[in-house]
Amino acid sequence: MIWKCSASTSYKTVMKMSEQEDCLDRLGKITLFLCILLEKNEFLARLDYLQWPALFMLIGILLIQLMRKNRVLNDFVFVWLIAFTLCTACSAAWAFNANEVIDDVKFLIKIIVVLGYGLYVTKRENSIEFLVSAMIISTLLSVGMLLPNIMTHGGSQIIRRAQIAIMGVEINANQVCPDIAFAAIFLMYRIKTCGRKLCKFAYWGIMGLFVLTILFLGSRASLLLVLCGMLFNALTGSGRSILRHIILALILIVIMLILIMNIPFLYDSIGNRIVDTVNLVLGESYISDNQQSDNLRWQLIKDGWDMFLQQPLLGYGSGNYADIHLTHYGARYYSHNNYIELLASLGIVGTAIFYSFHIKILLDILCNKRVYKNNSIYLAKHIILCMLILDITYVTYNVMDMLFCLLIAYGGYIVGIWPKREGISNEDFICS
Repeated sequence: MIWKCSASTSYKTVMKMSEQEDCLDRLGKITLFLCILLEKNEFLARLDYLQWPALFMLIGILLIQLMRKNRVLNDFVFVWLIAFTLCTACSAAWAFNANEVIDDVKFLIKIIVVLGYGLYVTKRENSIEFLVSAMIISTLLSVGMLLPNIMTHGGSQIIRRAQIAIMGVEINANQVCPDIAFAAIFLMYRIKTCGRKLCKFAYWGIMGLFVLTILFLGSRASLLLVLCGMLFNALTGSGRSILRHIILALILIVIMLILIMNIPFLYDSIGNRIVDTVNLVLGESYISDNQQSDNLRWQLIKDGWDMFLQQPLLGYGSGNYADIHLTHYGARYYSHNNYIELLASLGIVGTAIFYSFHIKILLDILCNKRVYKNNSIYLAKHIILCMLILDITYVTYNVMDMLFCLLIAYGGYIVGIWPKREGISNEDFICS
């Protein structure tokens, strides 16, 4: 009788602890989503009084979960991010402007917390669905605030190319559109994995809204990301399905280009920019704002390469490209290229640390025959490849949206290799 009473008490205690942990997990997910939304949404990003309380709450929840032996501190992505943050912080010792380094370090600490909890969720659930949903939903909320104002010009005003004021808030297309492009790539993953036709139609509709927003904002790099994502997605699967998917992807691309070139407002927003860039590549140069922008970007890359050659090992300090460019070349610009930005700011050491993440995931997927090829693995590969393409035209190392995409890539990788892990229980995998 005493044994039964003791067993019953132990069972109730375990159930109570489990319920408390489930409540804490739900609160953590809500807070994580809020942190992502406050960072991504251009309107909500101004609300500093909400950002920091949400971040501190997430820190508390993460520490409680870590004390319960749900460890992530020894995981590769966490070690990688801390190593890169330490490298960034150390660059203050030789930086041209130490204040820029401090700003980057503060931002990276915020990213460590958000990615740390995202990693905890992924390993606990052995799934990336929550992270993918968080990115899609938060992007949909942002697009819902942007697209109506852009289409109707109600409350929107073009300040200069890629800079639009909407309801008094300045929106930079080059910062907003890459996030929308990756959300479209996540929707492609959802379309492939979803078995319900109604859901697939809904995902196609949302992706149409995302692509339309990119077209209206005139971002060529983000449009290229979407097209590359479609082609990468079409190249996965068996022989017949690959051919069918490639044909479908090419048809959609051709239709999109026809619409861009023949619908006046789409041509004005992005079509003429594509034409000018293609002509510049083919050697047909003429005076236009678009070609001047492309020439400026190329010059910034050459300037950054010269900076790198002057201090190749450690660079001038994180975030210092613009200050050095102002001092040496008389104009304050950032490089518009992640490779050059890192090489000039953190040298070979910092660049090698940052891209060790990309190299590890790609090599494991492409060279390790034991890696099981499934949709999660394909998504991880597509994200890394698209990120490497985006880095040619965009600085990503200190942007939470982009690093969160890398976390999803890593999550897709660890979830994808789970079937090949033999002799390890699910509980061990969660707590490792």
